[in-house]
Amino acid sequence: MQAWELETTICAIATGTAPAFRGIIRISGPDALATALLLTDPKQRTELAMQLATLKAARRIAASIVLPAIFQRLPAAFFIWPDERSYTGQPTVEIHSFGNLTLLQMVVQRLTEIGVEIAGPGEFTYRAFLNGRLDLTQCEAVLGVIHADNQAALQSSLRQLAGGLSQPLEAIRGRLIELLADLEAGLDFVDEDIEFISREQIRTQLTELQRMLQTTADQLGSRVLSSERPRVVLVGWPNAGKSSLINSLARTEVAIVSEMAGTTRDFVRQMVPMASGTPLDLIDTAGFEEARDTSDSLAIAEIRQLAQRQLREQIAVADLVLICAEAGEERDFGWLDESIATARSTLECWLVQTKSDRSKKSDAPDLNLKSTVRSLKTSVVDTGGTDELRAALQDWIVTRHSNDADVQPLTLVRCSASIQAANEALMSALEVSNADTATGNELIAAELRSALHELGSVVGEVYTDDILDALFSRFCIGK
Repeated sequence: MQAWELETTICAIATGTAPAFRGIIRISGPDALATALLLTDPKQRTELAMQLATLKAARRIAASIVLPAIFQRLPAAFFIWPDERSYTGQPTVEIHSFGNLTLLQMVVQRLTEIGVEIAGPGEFTYRAFLNGRLDLTQCEAVLGVIHADNQAALQSSLRQLAGGLSQPLEAIRGRLIELLADLEAGLDFVDEDIEFISREQIRTQLTELQRMLQTTADQLGSRVLSSERPRVVLVGWPNAGKSSLINSLARTEVAIVSEMAGTTRDFVRQMVPMASGTPLDLIDTAGFEEARDTSDSLAIAEIRQLAQRQLREQIAVADLVLICAEAGEERDFGWLDESIATARSTLECWLVQTKSDRSKKSDAPDLNLKSTVRSLKTSVVDTGGTDELRAALQDWIVTRHSNDADVQPLTLVRCSASIQAANEALMSALEVSNADTATGNELIAAELRSALHELGSVVGEVYTDDILDALFSRFCIGK
């Protein structure tokens, strides 16, 4: 990772490259205020210097920037944070002016001539982390806000930024530190038979803390499975109406529809926006075909085999399987059991009776499946059933995410193992506390230190250059 000097003053354009009414240049570091002053009109500089000298809190100041390259003044507003109460934890100035990229680049060029350095990707947030303004999970949330592509992802990022994950973990860490302090105090006076905390109190606290951490681990475990868009896979026999259904749900022609069975050979994937703000991926697969002798050419036979393999692969990574069967048609879907058994444990299956306008039967067919199946009827002729299915999918998404921890995928990858390790350490400490051993408190203290180390790595109390590099290399300049 690039070695950044915290005592230098840095700058960068903080807004996008597209033309806009307003553009922002951010300056941060020990000389941020003095540097900004050097940009201003010399006729205003003395008065501005007096204002800055007495500044104790954040303030907006109107000023004019002198750019020798264009021989005229540029009107601007300086938003000034004079002390450590800024985003970066250092004196910071944001220059708000016209959102013309050429003008903004000229201001940055002028700053570099004065002696300010160009910020690297993520360097402002990096300083916020090292100065204690943000913990590591909040830095990851900043990245989530930047890259959020839908409302649900944005809200999740904002909740994590507000401490949705770090606050409960910090509360657990705080209580663990207090418990460890009591244990170690008792160990220091073990020869004098002084007890700062009883074994029963230790057990009570460990039980509660382990339960709290287990809840967080469970939430993260479910979130790992849903960190991407929910995958809804349509399966069924050939010509079951899957392609027509996906076109109706997506409200666009994304799959080829034909009365000829076996039209779909490759899977088709389509992102579908939903009212909740969380889009889902609809995946149309090839119709299921049993192994059989065929007069097809070798090339056609290989294509059939590949299509069936892809069908099973999509089931294995699905969040929800829509089993499409033509209404009134009796089919044996026992072939799905094997694929479902090897898929994720949270996999749900619904029966979707397609082409319901062609059948007068009201009972759902018996699919002979071991998994629980919800039944719905659809018809692309009468869109009422399709609308009902869309509403059911909407409710499913909301329910699916209702108990999820608000955690970004990058945070999940980094901290899930640490939280699980901390939880296991607490479980070991609890086991020791239940055993009446003379050296029990020493072993409990060792497990608590291990748990604290793991939790420290989650919030950034413990970190390595590799961890920081994996995070801040993903940021853009100016953030």
